[in-house]
Amino acid sequence: MATRESSQREGFVDDQTFDMEDVDLSRIVHIIRSQMWGILGLSVTVGILVLLLIMPMKYFYVSKATIKLETQNSKLLSIDEVYGVGSSNIEHYQTQIGILGTRKLAEDVIKRLNLANHPEFRATNNSSSFSIKQLFPKVIKDLLTKPKPVSKNSPQASAKEAARVFSIFSRAIKIRKVKQSQLVHITAEFHDAKLSARVVNAMAEIYILNDQKARLAMTQQATGWLTERLEGLKKKLAESEEILQRYRDTNQLVNVKGVTSISAKKMDQAASNLINAQRALEETRSINDMVARNRSIDSYLSEPAVLKHPLIQRTRGLKTELESKISTLKKRYGRKHPKMISAQSELKAVKQSLSRQVQSIIDGIKKEYDVANATAKAMQYRYQAVKDELTNINRKEHTLKTLEREVETNRNLYNMFLTRYKETDVTQDMQSVNARIVDHGVVNTVPSRPRKKLIVMLAMILAGIAGIFIAFLQDYLDDTIKDPGKLEKNLALPLLGLLPLLQPRKLAKLATKPERYLSKDSQSIFAEAIRKVRTNILLFGDDEPGKIIVVTSSVPGEGKTTFSSNLAIALSMNTNEKVLLIDADMRRPSLDKVFEINKEVYAGLSSLLVGYADIEHDHVFFHDQDSRIQVLYSGVIPPNPLELLASDSFTRTISSLTKKFDRIVIDTAPVQAVSDAIMISSQLSSTLVMLCNMEKTPMPIIKECVGQLKVANVNLLGIVLNRFSNISKKGGYGYKYGYSAYGGYNYAEKSKMIE
Repeated sequence: MATRESSQREGFVDDQTFDMEDVDLSRIVHIIRSQMWGILGLSVTVGILVLLLIMPMKYFYVSKATIKLETQNSKLLSIDEVYGVGSSNIEHYQTQIGILGTRKLAEDVIKRLNLANHPEFRATNNSSSFSIKQLFPKVIKDLLTKPKPVSKNSPQASAKEAARVFSIFSRAIKIRKVKQSQLVHITAEFHDAKLSARVVNAMAEIYILNDQKARLAMTQQATGWLTERLEGLKKKLAESEEILQRYRDTNQLVNVKGVTSISAKKMDQAASNLINAQRALEETRSINDMVARNRSIDSYLSEPAVLKHPLIQRTRGLKTELESKISTLKKRYGRKHPKMISAQSELKAVKQSLSRQVQSIIDGIKKEYDVANATAKAMQYRYQAVKDELTNINRKEHTLKTLEREVETNRNLYNMFLTRYKETDVTQDMQSVNARIVDHGVVNTVPSRPRKKLIVMLAMILAGIAGIFIAFLQDYLDDTIKDPGKLEKNLALPLLGLLPLLQPRKLAKLATKPERYLSKDSQSIFAEAIRKVRTNILLFGDDEPGKIIVVTSSVPGEGKTTFSSNLAIALSMNTNEKVLLIDADMRRPSLDKVFEINKEVYAGLSSLLVGYADIEHDHVFFHDQDSRIQVLYSGVIPPNPLELLASDSFTRTISSLTKKFDRIVIDTAPVQAVSDAIMISSQLSSTLVMLCNMEKTPMPIIKECVGQLKVANVNLLGIVLNRFSNISKKGGYGYKYGYSAYGGYNYAEKSKMIE
């Protein structure tokens, strides 16, 4: 009971949840083994088809020539320097490789080798690989072939033919530079091995020859250009020299540098004199301005310029002494005293002398200002004159230097071109080669492609991989039951057992039907599987385990009748219990045919339910001698089976039968088709077992049926998987769930068992 309650949880487990346990290597091996012949067939078929496609293909032969590109430093004369053009070695190599791939070089090779008339370049044989047109009849080939031009001699046709030949040639040629070296590989790939060698050798030779021709042409062109330039430069040099001499004569220039030096010294002296004169003028101007502001002698005496004069200081000292003397005499004598009169006369004379001296100083200050002003003006004039003279000399010097520089430039340019002209003229026949052939192309006897064996092998491998992918894709898209463990996990129901697939050969050998197989062979794997299901039903049952067992399936054709019959036989074997097998599938009954019941003698279930027969008095139960079970077949098919099974008569009948039999197995209709099984299980205190086909019944249908049964709240005990084909294959995915051990540990022979 605890096991059952823990297993039957509400709802379903999401089967999309990833778990490491979901990665089953045995399952992967089983998928590959089950589709092994299909994968091998696909691989072999593709290999044969590819072989048929590549057999008409012609082999290609590769020839390779190697040349070494010389650096620019090895040139005897750099023509690039004549034009003022320079480039690095890397750019030089890239340029030369580009020249090797030009159309001009290709056309020269085509013309020298007359490739336009070679069979590989003709319009009827220019296919370098197998064409699908070879597989079609002539009519389809004519439709796919382009129409020929009207006139082969027209310019348009010639240009088109040349473009076609060049296209074939360019596809066959490859140019590759060897890293970290000056080597370049030229490879050609044609059906003709000799043609490949001729083409690469011709390309190398023509490339070197064209380079020498181009260098010679450039040298000759440079020589002519230098000659023309020399004549112009010589004439221009003479004209510039004549203009320079004429300018010197006109301006009487002998030594401009010396004249400029003297003028510069004069300019410095005049500037210094001008600064001194302006400084003296400023000093006298300030004194003169102060004096001009005063009008009286006493006011002049307050000015520093007058007061500091030595004569004024002596006179003022004498005046002070006389005033002190008179002050002393006043204390002794009167105003008319001769000494007072004499002192007054001396003081008056001193004051008059002081006035004259002040006036004389004032006049001197004004004269000094006038002299300083005149001197400053003279120095200003002198400075301007010297400046104008120096400016004129500088202007002449600038013009002279310009003319001299032009003469010098023309002379240097003329000398440079003259030197280069002589070098070019001497070395025009001594040009160094730009490249040299290191390794000539040889005729290769081993084809480069197609590698037919490798292509076929790769095609077969890829086809095998594609077949494996298709097998896994088919398995992924197949939503039927493939893993019993996942079924138990997703449905949250216990798996009661796995029933192996019954082989027709075994049934024919036993001369029995699948529904009665257990009564004929009780020692087989199938018999053990049925007995395991029987045991699980009895163990998982309720208080009265397995009293009434209702067997149904999700869809028709899953073998529920075979299972219910063999289950009833298993319940009756080796026991004294009475087992009744009831055929409650009133739409498609089959037990009457399986047990060959005489319908005229025995009444069926429908007759009991409608009251036409009685359990106690009529022949109702068919007794099978081999299996010792009794069978109640469906009887006459009623027009309304569901109403009949849902009636109280059915419940009373089953209740009466439980008193007469120890076990009752009821075979009902599929859940997906009709609701008979749901109705029967909901009315009876029974155990419902649902049968599903392995790798046939879709998982969504099983979930839907289980959901209907759970909604109806019936006692769904578990699931039984039928037709489990891998039950005895140890390498299959069912090994851990089935009875593979019985494949190597079966029952002993009867004679040994008796012993």
